[in-house]
Amino acid sequence: MLYRSHYLLYLILLLPLCSSATAFQRQTALKIDVVAEDGRVYPVYDVDTRGKPRTHRAWLEAVNGQHYAVRIQNRSHKRVGLVIAIDGRNIISGQKSNLTSNERMYILNPWETASYDGWRTSNHKVNQFFFTEAENSYAGAWQDHSAMGVIAVAAFDEHRPYRSRQKKSAPYANERSDAPASVAGKAESSRDMKEQEKQAGTGFGEEKYSYVKVVSFKPMKTAMEKHFYKYEWRETLCQQRIVECNLPGPNRFWPEHENYYGYAPYPPG
Repeated sequence: MLYRSHYLLYLILLLPLCSSATAFQRQTALKIDVVAEDGRVYPVYDVDTRGKPRTHRAWLEAVNGQHYAVRIQNRSHKRVGLVIAIDGRNIISGQKSNLTSNERMYILNPWETASYDGWRTSNHKVNQFFFTEAENSYAGAWQDHSAMGVIAVAAFDEHRPYRSRQKKSAPYANERSDAPASVAGKAESSRDMKEQEKQAGTGFGEEKYSYVKVVSFKPMKTAMEKHFYKYEWRETLCQQRIVECNLPGPNRFWPEHENYYGYAPYPPG
């Protein structure tokens, strides 16, 4: 009997455990932190996803020009496959991602922690992630703004094929499958370019050495959990009231709408 299996990349870098987890993360297999180059963990602002127990969403403040890494701890007793997409692009293949099981993924061993800090260009090299304007981002270079400013992680359980006792001698062949997720559609051409310029994105930074080895891993079809981090500049988070910024109010002697002519309202009460 022939079982098809994906050969995937496994990063063998072990890192220290990170800071406190959110309530959601304490209930899941993964603990995820976005970490600055100096080791500082970016604070996150969780979004209520009680209706989707396997989904975690949070806001994150981006700092223009700063390198960052996605640090993930596997808190389970089994291997997991990780499809990681930044601005909608798979960080291994560079292809448009749908967070599906047929994409390129990293493998994380039980209780292991690893850091992913660049677009992979070979088994030995990555080009580092850094926050930048959307127009200068890696996804922007492909005219893809469909998931700009989002760090996404989908975790997959490992499928262990059942071996029939009647076919003990049958060979089990592993076949490599590097097929990326299909690229769907063209970039949104009707989107307001001014809004795109305000967005944060992730650039294709300097090259650095990062060794991986190929291992065999057959993922389950459906992700066991998904994590989404929407990163924005602080100004945007302030405007959306995600963070308290003590922004000054409008000037009462300089109306924002110059042509507004109102009337005195009745006093309250």
